[in-house]
Amino acid sequence: MPEVAPEPAPPPRPATEARRAPVLWVATAVLAGYILAAILPETPPKILAGLAGFFAAGAMVVALRASLTGFRERKICAAWGAAFLIAGTLLAWAWQEVRVPLPSTDWARLPEREATLTLRVTRNFSQKAGSDYAGGLAEVVAAPTVLAELEERNVLFRVRVRAGETPPARGTSIEVTGVLSYLPNIAPNPADPSSEDAARFRAYMHAQGAWFELTRGRVTKKVAPASSWQNWLAAQHEHIEALLRHGPVAWENKYGGIYTALLLGEPSLLDANQREAFTVSGEIYLFAISGLHVGVLAAALWWLLRKIPGLPHVLGEAFTLGVAWLYVEIAGGTPSARRTALMLTFYLLARWFGRARSPLAAIVAAGVATLIVDPLALGNSGFELSFGVVLGLILYAPLLRWAVRTRWRPWRDVPAESYAPWQKCVVWLWDRLMDLVVTSWTAVLCSSALTAEFFGVFSAHVLVLNLIFFPLTCAALWAGAIAVVAGLVGFPPLTWLAWLANAAGLGVVGLMQKIANLAPPLPGLFMHLQIEPARAGSFAALAVLVAMLLAQPKERPPRWWYFALPVGILTGFAVFTVRVA
Repeated sequence: MPEVAPEPAPPPRPATEARRAPVLWVATAVLAGYILAAILPETPPKILAGLAGFFAAGAMVVALRASLTGFRERKICAAWGAAFLIAGTLLAWAWQEVRVPLPSTDWARLPEREATLTLRVTRNFSQKAGSDYAGGLAEVVAAPTVLAELEERNVLFRVRVRAGETPPARGTSIEVTGVLSYLPNIAPNPADPSSEDAARFRAYMHAQGAWFELTRGRVTKKVAPASSWQNWLAAQHEHIEALLRHGPVAWENKYGGIYTALLLGEPSLLDANQREAFTVSGEIYLFAISGLHVGVLAAALWWLLRKIPGLPHVLGEAFTLGVAWLYVEIAGGTPSARRTALMLTFYLLARWFGRARSPLAAIVAAGVATLIVDPLALGNSGFELSFGVVLGLILYAPLLRWAVRTRWRPWRDVPAESYAPWQKCVVWLWDRLMDLVVTSWTAVLCSSALTAEFFGVFSAHVLVLNLIFFPLTCAALWAGAIAVVAGLVGFPPLTWLAWLANAAGLGVVGLMQKIANLAPPLPGLFMHLQIEPARAGSFAALAVLVAMLLAQPKERPPRWWYFALPVGILTGFAVFTVRVA
């Protein structure tokens, strides 16, 4: 009797251990506490802390009782969980009230006035070419007695920069005289499209803790220079920008701004046409240093280090982590880039200390740490977008990729050992294409509600464009990294390699611009939206992530309804809260 060939095994299911994260309990309490602080009237922190202590004591008593029964009684465990969550929520609420006190309501009734403040620059905004003003965020170090409430608060500033002068560097303390004004919330005017941008900018400033603006400023005195570290970072930024400008002159003049903006996160280097093309195509996010940039470069560096014989993995990982943090700081130290480096740090720390390498645990721990240090990050568009998309890629994308490979892979009923060479190539290309499709689709599910809320736009063609722009962006980042490393060495053969790498990078970003220019003529793919009520997009995105987490099947392959559930949530969000502007 002829032997029956064994049925080919399906691709292995993603490990459930990689998605375990006990710190989710803490994250839930922190989120609940911050949300209550935002929607309820101001409450004395001492009262909240006292109530938190009461429930924490109750949780300890219940935990002691549960330990005597071996944690077998569900009611006791549920009581402990409820007491823990209530205590954590109240404690986070109290911390929000202490850490981020709102300004007095009297400020809204006071007129603009001239003021002299001592500021420490914490963040510089990109300065447009030819502009006489530079701006950013700063912390008020000293203020007159009548303005003492401003001390230790953030303020939005704009100062005049004369020809030949450089804007105040990050970390510099300066004395500025200008016009001080309060930044209240404003409602957008449907008849004025520019009011939408103004309202979103105000909301963004409030999320940074900046309720005041100092404009038409002039620097009267430099109180303290930036630290040696900050000066060194600024010098390296200029050096790297010069290395990236070493390429074919014709391409450099045409695409150099896009190339440098992509590598260093400077969207001000884009001209008006380039900015419009990438905005309408939904790809303007590529010009802010984020998890994509840090992750691609760190993964490439770690792959190269693994090829070095005898190099311990710990040393390679530590070097990769150090380079990632250095790149983040040289590129401006933006919050989104630092969050990505923090995620990588938590992930590697878990690996080094022998804990389970759970990407979910790493990102949740990074998110909790960020929110404890800066509670205002919860209302920041970059925070919500970056963490939302990464969580979706951890929770949802592996299961969708597994389902696609199990059901729609070519020759899935044929053992892989019997594939012909051309079949192996087809399967490999199919898997890579499906990886891109799954990644793009997941990113759209997790970001579309937030993009509609924070930016008032929706790009239907972003799903297809991501399939094209993601590999092109990776190629441009790799080309730029090669050019910088070769240029830093300075040896003539490597200098030529730097020129060739920059030529390749410029050619890639030139192709990206041409593709972006083709997107606007397609009708109905780009819409301006209005969301009512406020924060509906954030709650819709949170509902999508909760569904992705709680509805995961334990054993059997996911059913169709699991993958359709986020689509249903977003459909309800679009029907009940979104209207075309």
